[in-house]
Amino acid sequence: MSLVLRFIPIIIGWFLLMFALTLFLIGLRLDDTTKGGWTVALLPLWGSFLIVGLFMFIGSILGLGG
Repeated sequence: MSLVLRFIPIIIGWFLLMFALTLFLIGLRLDDTTKGGWTVALLPLWGSFLIVGLFMFIGSILGLGG
């Protein structure tokens, strides 16, 4: 059971990383189709998902955080 619980933050962290990548790519696509500025405008959103996802993913793999 504890082995399953160990992988839950890794899976959530991976999901957050992929969601951040998706938001970044959406911003790049909107930059191409409009006048631009979408990647920077979405930076607080995809940047926060990127940071939290990295902390959860790497921290869970290294066994940090209890």
